Amino acid sequence: MLRRLNKKLGLGTDISLTVVLQGLGALLAFAVQPILARVLGESGWDTYTLCMQTYVMIGAAVVDFGIVAVALPRIAVAGGFSSPAFQSSFYLRSITFVIGLSVAIILAVVFGDSDLLVPVLIGMGVVIVSGRFTSFRQIPEMIWRVKGRAWVVGAVATLDTMLMVSAVLLLRNIVDFTATSVITLLLLVNIPGFILIAFPVVRAFKRSSTSSKRYHSRYVKGMAYSAMPIAIMAIASQLFGRIEPLVINAVYGKDLVGDYIAAISPLMGTIFIAVSISVGLQPLLSQVHKRARSDVKGEWVMSVGVNVLGGIAISISAISLLFAEEIIGLFGKVYTENAWMLRIYSITNILEFLVILYDQSLIGIDKRREVMTGTLLSLGLALAFQVVGIIYWGIAGILVAKTFSVAGKIVYQMVVIGKSYRVGAINGMIRLTAVAILFAAGYYFTTDITESIFRAVLLLPLLVIILFASRTINFSDLRKLRRLQLT
Repeated sequence: MLRRLNKKLGLGTDISLTVVLQGLGALLAFAVQPILARVLGESGWDTYTLCMQTYVMIGAAVVDFGIVAVALPRIAVAGGFSSPAFQSSFYLRSITFVIGLSVAIILAVVFGDSDLLVPVLIGMGVVIVSGRFTSFRQIPEMIWRVKGRAWVVGAVATLDTMLMVSAVLLLRNIVDFTATSVITLLLLVNIPGFILIAFPVVRAFKRSSTSSKRYHSRYVKGMAYSAMPIAIMAIASQLFGRIEPLVINAVYGKDLVGDYIAAISPLMGTIFIAVSISVGLQPLLSQVHKRARSDVKGEWVMSVGVNVLGGIAISISAISLLFAEEIIGLFGKVYTENAWMLRIYSITNILEFLVILYDQSLIGIDKRREVMTGTLLSLGLALAFQVVGIIYWGIAGILVAKTFSVAGKIVYQMVVIGKSYRVGAINGMIRLTAVAILFAAGYYFTTDITESIFRAVLLLPLLVIILFASRTINFSDLRKLRRLQLT
């Protein structure tokens, strides 16, 4: 394994393998959620989601602090351990972990959940060893990535999830699971993956000539300063994504948090698609922006991105609308009455796909400050809209408020993205709006059909026809995009 660490795959092969493994990992991660909801029961699931998907996730965002985003390019340029960024990342991550742990504990106490401190503490232990969070494991993962072995990172993360699924299925009839025991099990099943990733890197580092070097504190401070904008953006993004459970918990208590998480989890699990496509288009946009190529225009790249990603998002949302009861029923029959939440969130999910695309595009054209500002703006809108929404209209109000806050961020992104990119994005969104309206009309006029499968047989082919007729899905554009190579 140590020898393989120094061998590289071709970039295309590595990316392809990584995307496939990410997709498999995302499917397994989604499968874990309904399994846990069933074995924990309503009360246990409420506690688990509040701890792991709210307090721990926010703490993990603080731990992240943008350290890897700053360190990875430096390590890639230096070719590995010779960069002081590798060691400095450990120092910074130790500091941010203590801060993130403190934030998670303080939030739990402030929101009246001091009885959940033990599972929150164990959950922060999961953050240390898991590949699904941003902590110490990310640092050795950087070496695997710069050595052309990013697929190994994806494979081991998938192995972690497989172990978790297997352990829960094997033990569910033996162990009376509680939220604390499930989080403890999650910690244990991630330790083998942590060792597989970290041990070869640490051993190789100790054998390198740079292991005995010590770097000046100014370098560490410089990295922290460089990471600050990314840190603010990451923390604000995580707060934006987790503000609803906090508000629901503050107003109604944790009993409804699990209901809400169960309703939106199926769509949250599809976000990796938006990230993969957006990150893939980012280098092309960067080259166009810096005039490193003239064979395509920024307007065209943006239009294709919006069409492809929007078409996928609308298709996912259409399936969620048609099969909401069946999908949420995977978590248990008790949750099927909340299918309306999944239907409302399916609209928000389309907008969130576009937000991810525009954020990555702004980063690609060197507008990182605008990305940070947009994230802070959306967080402010979410706080304002959702507090008002939940007071007057309950959970429905918070869902609609989420939609408005995401839409508000898109408006801001269109203002700052630049004229040529804005034209392509708006043209794409006009097509998507037409597709969505036509499908919504079909959905409305088939309400008399009570069987979801019969309704889907009518509407899904109609959606495909609309996507092609509106040229949202355009084979000539897709072929041109496939033939393009990064210069």
